[in-house]
Amino acid sequence: MNVYVQGFSALAHYRSSSATTRIERCPASVRNLADATSSQRIIADMKIWRLGIEKPCADHPLEVLVRTREQRSRSKAVVARIWKSPLAPTAFRQVASNIYVSSPEFVFLQLATKLDLPELVALGMEFCGTYRRDVEVGGLDPDATGHITIYHQPPLSTPKRLRGFLNVMKSAPGSARAIKALDYVLPNSASPMETSLYLLLCLPRRLGGYALPKPMLNPPIVLSKAGRRHTLRNSAKPDLYWKDIKLDLEFNSTEFHDENSRASDSMRRKALERMGVEVIELTSTELFDTRLFHATVLRLALRFNKQLRPENEGAFAERRALLRRRLLIESTTKDTEKLQFGMTEDGTTSSSEGRWLGESDSLEWTEDPSTWAQESVDDESWVNDYMDSDDSWFADVFDSTGEEDDGDLRVFGSES
Repeated sequence: MNVYVQGFSALAHYRSSSATTRIERCPASVRNLADATSSQRIIADMKIWRLGIEKPCADHPLEVLVRTREQRSRSKAVVARIWKSPLAPTAFRQVASNIYVSSPEFVFLQLATKLDLPELVALGMEFCGTYRRDVEVGGLDPDATGHITIYHQPPLSTPKRLRGFLNVMKSAPGSARAIKALDYVLPNSASPMETSLYLLLCLPRRLGGYALPKPMLNPPIVLSKAGRRHTLRNSAKPDLYWKDIKLDLEFNSTEFHDENSRASDSMRRKALERMGVEVIELTSTELFDTRLFHATVLRLALRFNKQLRPENEGAFAERRALLRRRLLIESTTKDTEKLQFGMTEDGTTSSSEGRWLGESDSLEWTEDPSTWAQESVDDESWVNDYMDSDDSWFADVFDSTGEEDDGDLRVFGSES
């Protein structure tokens, strides 16, 4: 019998030190879930907690997929959900004998019915970025553990793989919301704060963002001969870079910027400015202070010839405050980590209170998603494609006339 881990349990695996980054295609015998089990006794023998997943219990149940109702158990420690639709070849990754974890692309689809749109975008940014959030680490006390963010990790996925997977799974519940979120997912974010900064700047106003054009994140720029005179390197990586107007927004957090890193930042700034790139620096104080952050946004808007509406406009001010609270306060406080991902402290799905204003609104695509050619999930040339792509990524926001998902979380992929 096989265990097919899904949802938040699969996310816990990818946020662990044992996370698998291997891409694989599963045979049909795996994708049909015919041998799936949700038996607590069988799962206990597999010692699944060694994979970064908490030991199943009533407070932290393991989320698994099965094909039929007969495969579901009544244990409170294991929550089994039924999936009836065909699965893409890359739906799972085998992490141990008889244990399969939903791929990052499949997790993105599964959590689309549980997360709000900004939260889902942030999750996609993490999967396509070079950091892992909420990784459990032990201390000197064997019974004491903590959670940290780790950096300089290989990306778990790319926007291309996510889109290719969603193209195959278009009929699955959550796919419409996942496609909306994917329109805002960028590759190569280096930290949660970079992701939060990007979302605050570029999400539509109805979600609390400033609707600025999308940048490139950490793109490698080969320095000119004149630029190399100011630094010891041949290339530089701006944090948020707008290629068309040669603008670099640098986030200088207090976490990593010691004297050596500040010296390196100064040399990089001089090298980029020597090449005609305008560098705007943003400190943690400016990011967390609403008034100071708005002043920086006004400066950016001038470079885009974009006129912003008044910052204290009633509806927008409320949405902006909610977005900032979720991205800058809740996401940096361990006690509210579950709240960031649409869950209450007892692990249940959050109520409608406090959910995103305008979350039912759709986004109009600059291109019809159905016209996208299906991308090969094995394509590793995403860096070149990312650098060669045009910069007309920004999509305007319009009222929705599309059909919404029914949000059924119990039976996935059913026609009813």
